[in-house]
Amino acid sequence: AGGRHVVMIDNSASMNAVETVDGDGKALDEPTSRLALAKAAAKARVGELLGGGWFSLSASDVMIVAFGARAEIKAPFTDSIATLESAIDAIEATDEATAIGDAIELARAFTDTQNRNDARGERTETNTGDIPTIELYSDGRIADIGKLALRDGESVIYHRVGSASDNAAVVAISAERAPDEPDKVQVFASVVNPGLAPRKVSLQLAVNGAVRAITPQPIEIPAAIERDGAFVPGRSQATFRPIEQPTDASIEVAIVEDDALRADDAALAVVAPSKRLSVLLVGGGGFVLRTLVSGLPVERFESMSIESFDAAVADGSLRPFDVVVFDGVAAKKLPPGRYLAFGPPPPLPGLSAFGTHRGVYARSVREDHPVFRLATLDELYVSQMTAVQPDRAFLVLAEAPEGPMILAYDRAEMHAIYVAFDPLDSNWPFQRSFVNFTANAVEALGHAGDAIASRGLVPGEALTLRLPTGSRDVEIRIPNETTVKVTPDAEGNISWGPVEVAGLYQMGTSFGIDGSFMTSVDNWLRLFPDRPRDQIQLGLIRLH
Repeated sequence: AGGRHVVMIDNSASMNAVETVDGDGKALDEPTSRLALAKAAAKARVGELLGGGWFSLSASDVMIVAFGARAEIKAPFTDSIATLESAIDAIEATDEATAIGDAIELARAFTDTQNRNDARGERTETNTGDIPTIELYSDGRIADIGKLALRDGESVIYHRVGSASDNAAVVAISAERAPDEPDKVQVFASVVNPGLAPRKVSLQLAVNGAVRAITPQPIEIPAAIERDGAFVPGRSQATFRPIEQPTDASIEVAIVEDDALRADDAALAVVAPSKRLSVLLVGGGGFVLRTLVSGLPVERFESMSIESFDAAVADGSLRPFDVVVFDGVAAKKLPPGRYLAFGPPPPLPGLSAFGTHRGVYARSVREDHPVFRLATLDELYVSQMTAVQPDRAFLVLAEAPEGPMILAYDRAEMHAIYVAFDPLDSNWPFQRSFVNFTANAVEALGHAGDAIASRGLVPGEALTLRLPTGSRDVEIRIPNETTVKVTPDAEGNISWGPVEVAGLYQMGTSFGIDGSFMTSVDNWLRLFPDRPRDQIQLGLIRLH
């Protein structure tokens, strides 16, 4: 009796599962989500704690905390039943993962050694009577539970919610264009079964909401097993036949059959439009890079001297290319575009050269970056390298103890990858990684900007993007068909979230059309020729 109680209610994705029986095994009047059951049970518990009468526990205060991947206080400590019930009713479902660490830390922050009667918030000695009892309403499977420990005097009362186990999930999806058939998209998917019995499911493939294929036979998923003390769901893979899709599209793979949790029965991917690149090589006095770049599967390849390039830029006669490669030369000026430069630093704002480094090895590499796909720098040795100092606008992709070796620069109208040494001043041309790096860099630059967001987000993360300079009236349409307005900063950066619900997020924006933004607008019009000039849809964001 007495003391404080923190009621923690799990609103993660699994709490959207639908139950047909209550905790005692009795049939419910109608199918009900676990979250709804948890909220009803929590409200009943608040009544027990604060309801008064002979059988009341006479608790002094109750706090309400909702948690998924992150925690949020819905009601601070209070003895008002109406306030607590309203806070419980206000808890909404999310598609986030389940982690309780933040929720426990929030509860501790409100009780740990703080004298609430002191207006200055001064601390006093710990009083064990202030340590709350945690009342946890969850279906379990809490990701960080093994990393937590209760402090002296803390206790947890666990109220289990839900028992339905008929659930399968699409946990991964990949949609790729083959280099030799860029108009076709190959889709792969992975499905899991957390149940103790094998499952069979049918999968359907939808493009922009229209079903294009269904697996001819159900996919068999083995039962979950326990391995080395860990719970391992059964897993199966599915491959769909290539489909014709030359334009950009949202690709969805979904389980056809109903089960307890629909939120994890589908996964989304966004593919850029089919595109064969045009590449210009500037300089190219050596045969190594020329041979490599000219042999890439591109639609058009041309080369010119640095003098011809500078002259074409000066008089505005330079033909448009998807990627321009500089082989050991530096231009006087770079118009908006996409550039891969080796050797001398390109004239990018915020990049300055101050000397030469000799005898250099790579110390740290961002191996998760697309340019390093099947391209390791473990054996790279550079005899001499340009010493450069980049500002915060650059991302260092590879670094030696002496300084940056490879950098990336991404702005609305300018995308560049700079290698701060000539490949002939290294052993790189003798390694397979040089071929893979160059091909990856040309491919990544050639499609830079095709989709504003090429990476999927996990519910609970924030959506952060950079839009073309001059973007305004930015709106995000979330999966429940409502829209929110966001305001980009001076450089076009936006941040919104965290996103809570899985699904397809669409973004629209407008441009102010004047001389300073015309080039940027023309670039986007090439990607979306069917859009009017003042309303250009920029891209799609997928969540899984």
